[in-house]
Amino acid sequence: MKYTSWTIPILAGISISLFLLSYLYYSSLRSGWQQSTDLQSKQSQMQNILKMAQSVDFEVFGLVQGVFFRKYTRDKAKELDIKGWVMNSPEGTVVGTIQGKDDKIEGMKSWLRKTGSPQSKIEKCTFSNDRYIAKEEFSDFFIKKGDKFYAR
Repeated sequence: MKYTSWTIPILAGISISLFLLSYLYYSSLRSGWQQSTDLQSKQSQMQNILKMAQSVDFEVFGLVQGVFFRKYTRDKAKELDIKGWVMNSPEGTVVGTIQGKDDKIEGMKSWLRKTGSPQSKIEKCTFSNDRYIAKEEFSDFFIKKGDKFYAR
């Protein structure tokens, strides 16, 4: 086969084009793989969060002292396998911390907002310091009086 003066530049152009096409193809595969591993990493992080416990502080306002609110709160927490504590505050509210799995925490929040003890009259309930923790900080749910905790 005889090469003309224009054959070599054309073959070089074709070679460069094939190289660029293959480079772009494999680059797109690699970025797709990176996106896939990013997605897997996010899914792994979500699974780790789901395994973690949630911790939330609360304060209940209304007629909540002198109506066995703390006792009923402890009973409901134990029923839901919630850990933490509850106590009367000097301001006439009930305050505490609840810790447990997300779905159980949501159930406890709902109970604190709407139900309470039979004689209580809940005006509102606020939640703060909502966070995920690697492990629950309490072994049970306690009624706190001053510096003392009571688990019964």
